[in-house]
Amino acid sequence: SPRYQRALKLHGITQGMSRKGNSMDDGLIENFFDLLKTEMFYDQEYKYHSLQELAQAIEEYIEYYN
Repeated sequence: SPRYQRALKLHGITQGMSRKGNSMDDGLIENFFDLLKTEMFYDQEYKYHSLQELAQAIEEYIEYYN
């Protein structure tokens, strides 16, 4: 929607969307985020007492994953 696109632009975020009917564009990143959520978040929310702790854990996971 135009309102959503303006909000993204206001915050300096580039919108990324696949073309209709071409979901393969995002398959790799979708798989990565599914792994991230499954391996370090689902049923483990109690581990993170703040957003900073969660952000740090995500950064460490990405470093490990790479």
